[in-house]
Amino acid sequence: MTSQRKRIFNFFLEKLNENNQGVTFGGNFIFKFWPQQHGGNDFEIISQSEDSLDFESTEVVPVVNIQSIEIPFVEQNQRSDFEQEYYVALRVDNRIDEVTNQIVIEFDDTDPKYLAMIETVNSIRSQLSFTFDGFKFTVKAREPQVVQTFKYNGNYYTIFSLVLNMTAINAGFYGNEMEFFLAEQGQTLAKLDVIEADVMTGKQTSVFNEITFDGTDQRTHINSRSWQGQITINYRGNAVDNLVFQELMALNTDLIVQPYDLRLRQGGVNYNYVVFITSVNASFRNNSVETLTFQVERV
Repeated sequence: MTSQRKRIFNFFLEKLNENNQGVTFGGNFIFKFWPQQHGGNDFEIISQSEDSLDFESTEVVPVVNIQSIEIPFVEQNQRSDFEQEYYVALRVDNRIDEVTNQIVIEFDDTDPKYLAMIETVNSIRSQLSFTFDGFKFTVKAREPQVVQTFKYNGNYYTIFSLVLNMTAINAGFYGNEMEFFLAEQGQTLAKLDVIEADVMTGKQTSVFNEITFDGTDQRTHINSRSWQGQITINYRGNAVDNLVFQELMALNTDLIVQPYDLRLRQGGVNYNYVVFITSVNASFRNNSVETLTFQVERV
C-alpha cells in the first residue's frame, strides 16, 4: 500500500526525469551522498549495465520531499488536499577571479540541470489534471525559489525549493475537466478559456388537484423544461472571445437574434446545444485580467 506522499513524490520524480536535457534526478525523502568510483563523495549513482562487467557512474540531481501538508476530507472519493515542498540541489561551478584571486560562485541559468527543472515546472503547469497510480490529481506549481548554498567535498550546491499545491481523488471529475466550445451556428467550434461556469436546468410546473370533498395530496404537472448556463471567461481578444465581446458592445443589431453552437465536453462525451446569448457583463479593473460573464439559453 502506497501513501499519497510517496505516490506524489514518485510522480514528481518521474516528471523531472522526462526532461529533454539528458539530466537524471534521483533521491527519496532524504538526501543521500553516494560513493564515487575514484574516492570522495558526491551526488551520483554507481550502477552496472547488463552487457558489461564495468561499473558506470551516473551523476544525479538529488531531490528530497522536505515537507508534506495534508488536509484530508471525509468523502467517498477519498479526496485530500496537499502542499508538497521539494528541495533540489544543483551544483554550482566556481572560478578564481583573475584580478582579486578570490573564488567567484556564479549560478549559470543555462545549466542543463536548471533548465530541466524549469522544463518540469512548465510541464506540470500545462496539466490541469492527470491520473497517476490510480488517483486523479490537479496541481499548481510555483516557480523554483533559492533556499541556500552550501559546500560539500569541495563543490558548491544551491538548493532550490519547488512547491506543488495538489488535490487528489480516486473517482470523479475536477471542474476544469468540463470544456466549453462556442461558435456562430454552423461554424467551427473554438475552445473558451473558462474560469467558472454554472449550468442549470429548470422545469415549469403547475399544480392540480382532484376534485373531491375529502382532503387530498397536491399534485405537480410538468409543462416544460429550460436549460441555461452562466459562463465566465478570460477575454483574450481572439475570434471566439470576440463573439461574446461583440454581444457585450451591442452595436450590431443582427446579433440580437444570433444563434450559437455551444458544446460542453467531459470524460470524452460531447453535449451539444443551440443557444442564444441573453446577457453579457464585463469586469474592467486596474491591473486585473479582463473577464466576460455571459448567460446562454437554449433555443
